[in-house]
Amino acid sequence: MSLRLGLIEMSTPHAIDLLDKAAALSPGKVFLRGSSPMTFAELARASHAIAAWLRARGLRRGDRILLATTTHAEAIAAALGASRCGVTFAFLHHTIPPLGFRRIVEQVEPSCVVLDATTAGLASVIAHLPLLTRGASTIAGGTPLAEVLAANVAAVPENVRHDPFCLVYTSGSSGAPRGVMVSHNNVAFTVAAIQERLRYQAEDVIGLYLPLSFDYGLYQLFLALNARASVYLAPPDFTPLRLGDDLADECITVLPGVTSLFSGLVRMLDRSPRALPCLRALTNTGEQLPSATVERLRTLLPHTDVFLMYGLTECKRVSILLPEEWKTHAGSVGRPLDGTTAEVVLPDGTIAPADTPGELLVSGPHVTMGYWRAPEETALHFPVAGDGTRYLRTGDTCRRSADGYLYFEGRSDAQTKRQGFRISLLEIESAALAVAGAASAAVIALPQRDELHLFLAPDGEVVSADAVIRGLRERLEPHKIPDRIHIVASLPTTSHGKVDQRRLWALATEIAR
Repeated sequence: MSLRLGLIEMSTPHAIDLLDKAAALSPGKVFLRGSSPMTFAELARASHAIAAWLRARGLRRGDRILLATTTHAEAIAAALGASRCGVTFAFLHHTIPPLGFRRIVEQVEPSCVVLDATTAGLASVIAHLPLLTRGASTIAGGTPLAEVLAANVAAVPENVRHDPFCLVYTSGSSGAPRGVMVSHNNVAFTVAAIQERLRYQAEDVIGLYLPLSFDYGLYQLFLALNARASVYLAPPDFTPLRLGDDLADECITVLPGVTSLFSGLVRMLDRSPRALPCLRALTNTGEQLPSATVERLRTLLPHTDVFLMYGLTECKRVSILLPEEWKTHAGSVGRPLDGTTAEVVLPDGTIAPADTPGELLVSGPHVTMGYWRAPEETALHFPVAGDGTRYLRTGDTCRRSADGYLYFEGRSDAQTKRQGFRISLLEIESAALAVAGAASAAVIALPQRDELHLFLAPDGEVVSADAVIRGLRERLEPHKIPDRIHIVASLPTTSHGKVDQRRLWALATEIAR
């Protein structure tokens, strides 16, 4: 039985097949564009060299490799090379602080770590592990990727089709980061299902401004490989002010992004209108794109399609709203992908009537393997029905119209989306308590303003907002840092003694005005 992946037939799904078939069909075409361009064939050879280097150092199927880097061709080669010899990889954002990095290292127990100049300071955390560094070696014991890639090595034959492919780290409901285990089959099905709606073409140039630690950034590589399209890797020092020039100079045709990127694009075009004749499609994920922003993009870029999407790391993609469906289903996140079952259920477990809110449950080949070394949490969020069907409990409140379109209503747990990342408010609260020695803390999210407000009640000792911010920056990534810190005598409580989230939300909303 074969699985059809758009342009590619695969008898058994394996993510590396996407690279190898693209290299066979279009060897000389530039795949990765940017500061270190690579053709399909060059990337395939580089992945073989990385695989051989890892095997020579004793890494085997089932081992793990962490990549804490910015987005560049060498890091991509390292990840694919690891996968080629059965090693599971995980990308971490280059701004991850040392304490957060140590926590993930302890969870994953990697056999190798890839760093670059932006993350060289993390070397002390993993001094006992083999290292790959980008460019000139700046870390004692590290081997420059350039040296590895220049080696003349033989291909590494390895049958790893049924092994875990990668870990994607996301915030957990308990506040601790957790690794979502993604299989080769997950990637194969998801690429085919998304391609069915987005229709990437060989002539496309995809602008990658999303980090590889964000699953939608990572998936751009596989979507492009499937279509034999090119990917422009935005430089680490990219600023939104350069977006218009990049889109024009690189002739970018598809721009995947999050709400903040597209809001910036609207502001830029409002200030300095310009034609972007190459740009044919925008695809939004992360948090929901406001209807006003969608309408403005459609006005400013009349020849560019806007695709609105909904998904979670635990199943990658659930639904996509096609551009032609916007007028009749404004506010919807689209219809479930082909091969996806998306049911809205009531608290008693029964299917909700049309247009009635409930929790969204998802099943299909894109539902991932669960959470890394967290069997209890996996069992809770990935229950198995009596007929053997495995579901994902999304924790999202949605409703489904009579004609099958999904509408996202909000999250039912203490999480929010910010800059495309799902973040746990509990994680921020826990970090704040550790920093300030406070008696209590609460974080309020205002998604419409893209703001986080932290309320802190000190435990006797006076603490300043500046000191709290400095402490949080040592523990959390930038997108988790609150915009405003409010030091209060005590947090308001309900009659049951719990923190009164409604009163804090009202207070934060009033302050933000």
